[in-house]
Amino acid sequence: MKSVVVIENDTARRAMVIARRTGNDVMGMIKAQQIDLLKEKMRNGVARFIYMKKDSTLREAWGTCVPSLMGNKVNHFINRDYYQNVVVYFDVEAGDFRCFKFENLVKVF
Repeated sequence: MKSVVVIENDTARRAMVIARRTGNDVMGMIKAQQIDLLKEKMRNGVARFIYMKKDSTLREAWGTCVPSLMGNKVNHFINRDYYQNVVVYFDVEAGDFRCFKFENLVKVF
């Protein structure tokens, strides 16, 4: 019996970006699927995850994409061109928006 895996356009695009940046196609698909999971959790509430910062330190974050949890920051201007190929989230601890590169996601809880 053969299994079929359906990959949405956003997931495929993320996988290609990650594969290009890391030089690893398998890592691209794994990280892209982790990002899908993270985004789903953030659409439904607050998600806990770890990513690597620019300075190579690990950061544990609690983030969301739920407007009612963002308070008065919900209308914050985000330049979409600047934030391509990164995950943008609202950091509930810092009370502001943050982002990280796709390939820097380490773990989603």
